[in-house]
This record gives sequence, structure tokens and C-alpha cells, in this order.
Amino acid sequence: MTTAEKLELELRREGLLRKSARLHEVTAACKVATRAAARHKRLAETECNGLPKYNAATQSTEMRLDETDTARLDKEMAQARDAAKTALKSILIAGLEYDFRNDHVYCMVRVRDKANSRAFSL
Repeated sequence: MTTAEKLELELRREGLLRKSARLHEVTAACKVATRAAARHKRLAETECNGLPKYNAATQSTEMRLDETDTARLDKEMAQARDAAKTALKSILIAGLEYDFRNDHVYCMVRVRDKANSRAFSL
């Protein structure tokens, strides 16, 4: 069972899908959201670990980030978050809260209703 199928099952179990959402829309949105979550996780790990940079003085490779790297990573992480939110908003009921996180250890987003009685993580 793929991650997108697990997400679809969890959404159905929690009752967060709109009644008008069609099967192909739900499947496509779940695939987009899981791809965005995987991309976000890779970018968060890269931000944590750094990128290999050659140091001419010591003639070695170091793992670090420049300001341009950090700005690029932040921009790409924002694009991944927006892609997931857009995909999920098209199939979920209205009035849900989206809690996005930038840490690679936890989930990318936790979606819940106002009473926090129905929720799922991606």
C-alpha cells in the first residue's frame, strides 16, 4: 500500500473528505500531497545537514549552507507546502486548520478541525 493510498484511507476514516469529491480527484490530490511531503522532508534534511562545499584553503569538502542556499531552500519548501495545501483544500471539507512544520523529524503538515476531534498528519 502506497503512502497516497494510506493517506486516502485515513481521510476517509476521519470523515474529512467533501461529499462532492470524486474518486479520481481524491486519488490525484493524495498523490500530489504525498509527493510534496516527501519533497519537503528532503529539503528539510538538506537544510539541517547542509550542502557539500569545497574549501580551497584546507583542500577539503565541508557541509554548510550559504545565504543563497538557505533562501533557495526556504523558497522550495514554501512551494512544497503550497502544493500540498492546494491539493488537500480541493478535496477536504471547509473550515480545517493547517499546521505546517519545517522540521524533518515530524510531519510536514497536521490538518485538524477546530475542535481537534478529527485530524491527520502528512
